[in-house]
Amino acid sequence: MTPFPFSQLPVPVRRMVRAFLRGESPRTPALLFSAQCLLENIHTFREQLQVDHVFFPVKANNHPDVLSRLQQAGASFEIASLGELEILQRLHVPATRILFGNPIKIEQHIARAAQAGVRTFVADTESELVKIEHYAPGAEVYLRLAVSNRGARWELSEKFGCPAGEAVALFRRARDLHLQPVGISFHVGWNNTRLAAWEQAVKDSLGVIEDCRAAGIPLRFLDIGGGFPAHLVDANALLEQIARTLNPFLAHIRSKYGMEIYAEPGSFLTDNAGVVVTRVIGVVRRERRTWVYVDTGINQGFQWIMGGLEYAVISPEEKEGPLGEYVVTGPTCDSHDVFSQHAQLSQDVKAGDFLLIYPAGAYVTSAKMYNGFDYPEMQVRE
Repeated sequence: MTPFPFSQLPVPVRRMVRAFLRGESPRTPALLFSAQCLLENIHTFREQLQVDHVFFPVKANNHPDVLSRLQQAGASFEIASLGELEILQRLHVPATRILFGNPIKIEQHIARAAQAGVRTFVADTESELVKIEHYAPGAEVYLRLAVSNRGARWELSEKFGCPAGEAVALFRRARDLHLQPVGISFHVGWNNTRLAAWEQAVKDSLGVIEDCRAAGIPLRFLDIGGGFPAHLVDANALLEQIARTLNPFLAHIRSKYGMEIYAEPGSFLTDNAGVVVTRVIGVVRRERRTWVYVDTGINQGFQWIMGGLEYAVISPEEKEGPLGEYVVTGPTCDSHDVFSQHAQLSQDVKAGDFLLIYPAGAYVTSAKMYNGFDYPEMQVRE
C-alpha cells in the first residue's frame, strides 16, 4: 500500500491521537473516535445531497455515544435486527425514527419491533410480505430494488433486491395483505465510487415510481441507501460528484411526485472519525521479510481484511529518512492475522512504538455484534 502519512488524517483525529499519546502511560489497543469529525461529516452530507431525512445504519457503528450524537444532530436510524432496536430503545429513540431495513427478517424480531411501535419494514419478496402481515399487520412496507453494484468495494447485489419489473406486482400483493406501500430503496454496494452506478440506480427507481403511480400506487419516499465512498478515498470530493449527478433527479422526484428522499450514510459519517492506536510488541526478521507484531489483530473488529479490505498502518510520528517495508501482524498465533504485507514504516521501528490502524470508525466496534446478532450462548450438556 502507498504510504499514508499522519498529516493526511482529519485535523480533529490528529489532535485526538496526540492528546491520547501525551497522556500518562497510554493503554493500548485503543479505538479513538472523534465526535467533532462525525458532526462535520453529517453537516457536509446534508449540505451536498438534497435529502429530507438521514437514517444512520446502526450496523456501521453501534456505540451508544456515537448513536446519541447522531440523534442529537437530528438523524434517524435503520436497523437489521431486534438487537439493534434494543440499543436504540435504551437511548430512547422514538420508534417513528426507525426503519427496519433487513429484507429477510426473523419472525420474532418483526413482532417485537411492531410491538415497540416500529411501523416501516422493508421487503423484496412475496414471502417476506406475508411474514410482515402476520407479525406486523397493517404495517408500512417499502421495497428494496435490485440494482447494479458495479464499482463497489463490497458488493451486496446477489443476496437482496427485487427486480424493478416485479415491484408493482409486489406492492399489489402488499395491498391484498392490508399492508401500506410507502416507498422504494436501493443499495449500490459499499464504497461505490462509480458515478454511473449511482445514476442508473436512481433512473431505475424513477421508472418504478412512475409505474407505481400509473398503477394507482403513490409512494411517500425514495431511499437511496448507503454505499457513499469513504474508506481510504477523498470522501468529500466523491460525495460532491455523486451529489451533482443525483440532485437533479432527486429534485424532479420531489417536485413531480411529492416524495421525500431518504439516505443511509454509514461509513461516510463514521469511517474517518475513528482510529485504533496499537503498540509494537516485537520486531523480528524472518528470512527476507521483517515482521512487526502489534497488540491488536484482525479478530478485534478487522475481520473484513479476510475479504480483501485494506487499512492504512500509520506512524503517529513522521520521521525524516528512508522507509522500510514490513509485514504488520497481530498477536495471535494465526497466519491470517495480518494487517498489511507491505506496510511502509520508518526503518528504526521498534518494540514500544505506537502505530495507527486507519480508518476504524465504521464496522470495527460494531463487528462484535454485527447487524445486532450476538454470538450464541454455549450450552454444555451430557
